[in-house]
Amino acid sequence: MNSNLISLIIILCSTADNIRFSMDTNAGIQKPTPMLIPHDGSIMKDRLICLSTLFEQINNEKKELSVDETDKIGSQVQISEMINEVEMTNGLLKLKIDKIHGTFTLSKLSKNREKSTLIIQKGYWSQVGQVLTELSSNKGTNREKLRNNLRSSVGRFPPFQEFKITIDPKQNNGKRGEIAFLYAYSAKNNTAKIDTLPCDVEFRFTLNSGDPGIYTTAIWTHLQGYPGFDIGEARMALKLNPEIFDYLGIDENRNMQMPTGKDWDSGETMNLKEIRKITTGLFSGKMEHKYDYSAILAETPAFGWASTKKQIGLWLINPAFEYIAGGPTKVELTGHLDCNPGGLPTLLNMWHGSHYGGSKLRISSKENWQKIIGPTYLYVNENQEPKRLWQDAQIQAKKQQSIWPFAWFKHSQYPTQSARGSLSGSVRIQDRYEKNLKKQKVIHIGLVAPIHNSNNFANSKIEVNSSSIGSVDWQRDSKNYQFWTRANDDGSFCIPNVIAGEYTLVIFADGVLGEFQKPGIKLKTGEKVQIEKIIWEPKRFGRTLWEIGIPNRSAEEFHHGKDYWQTGLYQKYPKEFPNDIHFTIGKSNWERDWNYCQPAKAIGGKFSGPVWTIEFNENQKLTGTATLRLGIAGSRTRKGLSISLNGDQLEDPISLPNTGVMHRDGIRGYWVERSMTFPASKIKKGKNQIQLKLLADSWVEGILYDYIRLEYNDQNYKDSKD
Repeated sequence: MNSNLISLIIILCSTADNIRFSMDTNAGIQKPTPMLIPHDGSIMKDRLICLSTLFEQINNEKKELSVDETDKIGSQVQISEMINEVEMTNGLLKLKIDKIHGTFTLSKLSKNREKSTLIIQKGYWSQVGQVLTELSSNKGTNREKLRNNLRSSVGRFPPFQEFKITIDPKQNNGKRGEIAFLYAYSAKNNTAKIDTLPCDVEFRFTLNSGDPGIYTTAIWTHLQGYPGFDIGEARMALKLNPEIFDYLGIDENRNMQMPTGKDWDSGETMNLKEIRKITTGLFSGKMEHKYDYSAILAETPAFGWASTKKQIGLWLINPAFEYIAGGPTKVELTGHLDCNPGGLPTLLNMWHGSHYGGSKLRISSKENWQKIIGPTYLYVNENQEPKRLWQDAQIQAKKQQSIWPFAWFKHSQYPTQSARGSLSGSVRIQDRYEKNLKKQKVIHIGLVAPIHNSNNFANSKIEVNSSSIGSVDWQRDSKNYQFWTRANDDGSFCIPNVIAGEYTLVIFADGVLGEFQKPGIKLKTGEKVQIEKIIWEPKRFGRTLWEIGIPNRSAEEFHHGKDYWQTGLYQKYPKEFPNDIHFTIGKSNWERDWNYCQPAKAIGGKFSGPVWTIEFNENQKLTGTATLRLGIAGSRTRKGLSISLNGDQLEDPISLPNTGVMHRDGIRGYWVERSMTFPASKIKKGKNQIQLKLLADSWVEGILYDYIRLEYNDQNYKDSKD
């Protein structure tokens, strides 16, 4: 234990009367138990708070040490530098990094260290995007202007500049080593390689003695004056040894042996280049698609590959998700067979992606910007069958999360735990039209950056394609850090480890349509803020006449929502619903009678959108207004969605964002709500029909509904703004 902390505890306790505490260096330190209240109660209270904080710090220190000191059968950490390569080992693992390119390999060493098993054939960081220049005065629309200012790709990192040892194992008896590789941008170097990312990029690798895993970190720094850039995807990619790994573990449902690379190469290419029908081997007839393994990253802390024969596993663990784009609902790629020849087992840490409705990460030449991605933990385990190795990785993920943020990681933009703040409070959801509102099982609460302009070039919206938008909310934000938690059963919550700054508080919950936002939440360095109880009254236009589904930002409650990850599942729609959807309120069952997606279908060699019908009865003549509210979990439609009531179109087709969920075999993406208010007199006494027509002319177009509700107000009620 830290001797300075012990001394401070003794000083703090020296004036306290009968304060009892236990101190066991093996079990950690218990918080103090007051026996008698001293004369100066207020001073004693402050001391107890201080002591409680100290005990928390010591126990965190103890937790970190426990990871370092577990299974110390390996040797001390050693670092060896060659001309173009650096090697780091701890007797269990051997890591080799190419200085020039920043690529690396990882091997598992035998107990006698005489043999090594190659695990990662090639690890690397990469991105897909373009360099931007400022908008000029050239004529044309904003879209045309931006296209004219897209200069080149950013596929390469800047040239290698420096290698350094940031934690020298010689200074800590071999307990820990960390090495860093800097790739620095300059306009002069960029003339030869116009596809260079205009950022300074630093890669770090950290290895502990006796630890069966390594930490990897990337730090991007964009200085004012560097060219702007526009990134669609950014990730760490790991290509694994195909002679070892044949089993992919993502979650409980997707935990399985996989086709081989040879099977992939000989497979039949389908309607997308990423999809193949396997024609050889154990999985002949299986459709293989890398997007079938996409997952909500915040709910998938450990995923990876294992070996059915060698009983070894490699798992990618994100101890925190503050640096991952898109918040707690963001879906992205995880692991799959490489789409390139060879079909290598692949792992991805997609810290930024535009799939499933994510936006581009756009930084202008006028911005100073920096982001630390990681540290991410690459965990190696062995001597169990693959499913148990995956289960062990889930346990390891919890251990890593418990010691985040890591005390050993030093960087000016990475606050220590004591420098991070917290926000505590409680929330109660109060729906004026649902007096018996059920307790919500899941309430998400987050601190996010305010909605900001994504183009940084003009105040008006600029779109390169339909996945780019002029403003970015938390679902699409990658530029900033996000901090999320879930409320307890009683509605109380605490968001820990928050970096100082100004945020918007966001709340959304399963079973509640919409979300709550409170801007202007400010936290200073290390500040612990307690806010007043939040009463969230969800936006309402009137009482509920009927509803379909559950507002949970997903299509999971509908037909196929529980087995959505099948390749091309949307193609089954014409056979399963040959007459399209006809849903009768009060009779139909949405788990059976409402499909998870409304896809385009082929008719006479052309594609068109189906018409879905909702039939309902009304017992009386209505006055006032009615509002149809739609929660959309995913969409891709160029022309939009047309809605009619009893044969009359209610208004112009509704436009929807391109989130590309359906053809990527998902059930959720960027969530939006659309609503339309109309005279309630249009609803007839007796039978009524609302028809939802997808306006489509391509097979990739489709809509995934989250929730539909018809609200009625006979007093021309107008809801106040949240």
